[in-house]
Amino acid sequence: MNPKSPHNPFAKDPEAELAKRLKHAKSLTREEFLKRLEEIQKNSKNSGN
Repeated sequence: MNPKSPHNPFAKDPEAELAKRLKHAKSLTREEFLKRLEEIQKNSKNSGN
């Protein structure tokens, strides 16, 4: 385990994960945010969740 990244209860929640990443990223437009969110939701459905 990496001590710098403690267990994240939201790690399996793609929306929470995206929101966490966006805090550290440059601000996106609403359109870009929705587009990326849609991709993540598609990917999570395809992975059998």
